[in-house]
Amino acid sequence: MTDLFDDIEDILEPQQIPADDKAEMLANLADHYETMEKEVSMAESLLAHCQERFRRLREDIIPEKMIELGIKKIVLTDGATLSYGDFYAGKVKDEAGYDWLEQNGYADAVKTELKLEASRVDKKIIDMVKEFLSQQVGYQNYSAKEKQSIHHMTLGAAIKSLTKQGKELPQNLFETFIGKRATLKRGKDNG
Repeated sequence: MTDLFDDIEDILEPQQIPADDKAEMLANLADHYETMEKEVSMAESLLAHCQERFRRLREDIIPEKMIELGIKKIVLTDGATLSYGDFYAGKVKDEAGYDWLEQNGYADAVKTELKLEASRVDKKIIDMVKEFLSQQVGYQNYSAKEKQSIHHMTLGAAIKSLTKQGKELPQNLFETFIGKRATLKRGKDNG
């Protein structure tokens, strides 16, 4: 890849640009814009492809091969260890999933965020918001958005806990993934 930033800097050097050349300069910048936009798109596509290949290696190929060979953990010559373990992940598909988690002992895992937006934030507006919240009365020029969520690691831990208890999450409320995942831990000298 060419370093387009160097080219752009050359175009924008502080100098007297004749009027006729200004349009040409903008046309060159538009060309750079288009080229960089394509490069970013290609890099994003390549990254997505690499991430999928790494996921397959980590979650399918290595664990399957280690299971086939009867190896749970191996120490490599450089001191790194390669092992695999169970992996639990998921996401909430329906808002009722949060209620289900609360009703099944995971109420603390569910977080609710209330976001207030104002067109202009200053001390006066902040004071009005505080007053509103303390008195629970009407308000003007605000929009409030409430969002429930659960951190993906927390949901993974809940799925693991429920699975080990022999309970299943309702498939209409949750999308779950349970599988194996390889990890490679570097030795002390290779940190």
